[in-house]
Amino acid sequence: MPDLHAFGEWLLSVLLYIPQKIIEFITDAVISGIDAIFAACTVCDFSQLSSNLAALPIATLFILGWFKIGTGLTIITSAYLVRFLIRRLPFIG
Repeated sequence: MPDLHAFGEWLLSVLLYIPQKIIEFITDAVISGIDAIFAACTVCDFSQLSSNLAALPIATLFILGWFKIGTGLTIITSAYLVRFLIRRLPFIG
């Protein structure tokens, strides 16, 4: 019977190890991506934005695409623009 208990403990440790390593991998990828973004955009020169984005590693671009960061930034920017414009209307804002 102790062999079955030891096997159960081993199986539980393996089943808990795999998600832990997956979360650790995703966290490391996101943190390195954020670090690469800040490193690529040391000077905010929007005329060179495409070359700054081209300087990002391919793994960072993959994570940004996977989390739909471009779509999210577009939605947030347009929401702030609409909020700004609505507040300028005298009878609404």
